[in-house]
Amino acid sequence: MRSMLGRIRRLVRRRDWEQHSVDEWNRQYTSSAWRYLSGLEQTPRYAVIEAWRRRLKPSGSVLDLGCGEGVLFEHIAADEGVDYTGVDLAQAAIDAAAHKIRDAACERFVCADLATFEPPAGSAFDVIVFNEVLYYLADPVAIVRRYRGVLAAGGLVIVSVFHTNRRTWKAVDRSLAGTRLQTTFLRDFASGKGWYLGVYQDAR
Repeated sequence: MRSMLGRIRRLVRRRDWEQHSVDEWNRQYTSSAWRYLSGLEQTPRYAVIEAWRRRLKPSGSVLDLGCGEGVLFEHIAADEGVDYTGVDLAQAAIDAAAHKIRDAACERFVCADLATFEPPAGSAFDVIVFNEVLYYLADPVAIVRRYRGVLAAGGLVIVSVFHTNRRTWKAVDRSLAGTRLQTTFLRDFASGKGWYLGVYQDAR
């Protein structure tokens, strides 16, 4: 487990999602290396993301990019009937997430590279979430810009970035500054981990 966590830390530092093999991502999910995301340490971060969604777009459709095993999805109450699409590169993560589906008519998980994923023609999402995924990409600002093309008028972009990736956070926040509603910083004092979070609203 320690060696696997070490590989994850090195991967985050290198920011090379696009160069990292799909097999490696699948090995990490199969080994349960990412299960800590469901723990108490991460709960406040997910709570902020979900609170923004529920307050600002309670019945809106959600596109969760880099959804992993569907941790954010679990925070969305089943009785809300939210149309949810989760996308992740790792088939192992998608397989685990798919078991959590409550209503296949409006909930789905898709295995795809978010750098090339094409939502169905005519899609317009009310909420697009980049949850701890942008710092793995070579050009995170370009990826955010790409997905703003499938954001509904008045829709939200929600971003979470681990504190060691401040350069990525500043670049993305700056690119969205004209639509910024709120930003905040969370820290878990026990582990020393912290996260930058922001919510941005399309002005159309």
